[in-house]
Amino acid sequence: MDIKDRFVPNIYEFCDRWCEQCKKSHLCMNFFLMERMKEKADIVAKEVGKKKPEEDGWDHLRKMLGVAYRVLKDVVNENGLKMEDICGFDHLKKGLMAGGNEEKLEEEERVEKLIRTSDALNLSLVYEKLGDKCLQRVLEVEEGIDPDESPVCLDVETVTWYVELVHLKMWKALYGLYSDDEEAKKSNYNGYVKVALLAIRSSLKSWKTLARQYPVLKEHVLPLIVLLYEVEKAIVREFPDGWSFKRPGLDDDEVATEAATALPPQ
Repeated sequence: MDIKDRFVPNIYEFCDRWCEQCKKSHLCMNFFLMERMKEKADIVAKEVGKKKPEEDGWDHLRKMLGVAYRVLKDVVNENGLKMEDICGFDHLKKGLMAGGNEEKLEEEERVEKLIRTSDALNLSLVYEKLGDKCLQRVLEVEEGIDPDESPVCLDVETVTWYVELVHLKMWKALYGLYSDDEEAKKSNYNGYVKVALLAIRSSLKSWKTLARQYPVLKEHVLPLIVLLYEVEKAIVREFPDGWSFKRPGLDDDEVATEAATALPPQ
């Protein structure tokens, strides 16, 4: 069997990047290549080195990307793959190598103005900032507790992992919605919306568990829970097809969409 037949095409495009918790990582070419790249990390670090004071930022970035690209090509070849199998990497390389230009910057400004009008995006940013503050309180309560003995260790990891992800995925979804960039249009932005919605559901569950385990946190956590419900409602209003999107390889075994989309009781 061809090695690339082991993987689901584009499975990594609409995931939450939490590989350690993913049950489908064995189907992901991105995860496979990242693990191989980690074995060669010392090569990249040695050849790139530190940015010199007189070195232009773009030049250093091109150098870093060039070395990483060459090492990746070696990894790809060693494992019987081809660069055309790596979706998106060539586009990323070309974009970074090209640097900035006035026309592209004007387009980015136009899109950014539209993105910033989104209620879902703005609410998710509020959640990110308040969530970070609440996490500091959680860590104070958990201070001195061995993670292996903490009854809420996974819940702390969950809210920590997702506190910024909702905002980031919504930005990416809105960019795909408003941008004229061909590559952005090819990718279904509802996939990013689905990731954000699932992150919200996981975060809600974990925040509630934290509040039950540590009553002293309730006054900090309960407003966050209310806010997260509002974030989800805003997302669904702006992207009504978000929940119904089937992410390749990740939602193949998903049951009825109606059950997944119903908001749980607050």
